Amino acid sequence: MSFQTKFNYIIAKTEVTAGTAVALSGTDFDWCPIDGTIEYTPTIEIDDENAKCANAEHGESESITGNQFATVSFSYKYRWSGAVATAPKMNTKLFPACGLTETVIGATGVKWEPLLAGDSADGNSITIGVYEKERLASPQARLHTLAGCMGNAVFTCEGVGKPLIVSLLLQVKS
Repeated sequence: MSFQTKFNYIIAKTEVTAGTAVALSGTDFDWCPIDGTIEYTPTIEIDDENAKCANAEHGESESITGNQFATVSFSYKYRWSGAVATAPKMNTKLFPACGLTETVIGATGVKWEPLLAGDSADGNSITIGVYEKERLASPQARLHTLAGCMGNAVFTCEGVGKPLIVSLLLQVKS
């Protein structure tokens, strides 16, 4: 019987200034994505056109990087916070980065609505830490920190009595 050797974890924290990374700590790990749904895709484009001029040889040098960006996608089960008029902590971090704003409706619940154009909350971003941990004889972990993440949230439910699943796709570009 084989077992999984790589485990990915995600932590997130709301940024004070959009696009500026904030320090992540163990207390920010307060929710857990569904196993196997975390995908981290870094992309660094090579600027071939400017590389030709930079080395004065007009050769194909790939030493000058162009755009750098990353995509993080994952899903998690939407869970109750324990109080009707309080949103779960994970949602208050992730949803504003997806263009949603929270409204508490008296003592009956919480709703999330799309931000209106020109809303003062527009432009909220989060810092995400993607941990890649290996379970081997000598365990190792790698942390990828992404600042200025924003994206989209999709809510799905497979039927009555099934959990509400939130799928997020967040991107950052430097």
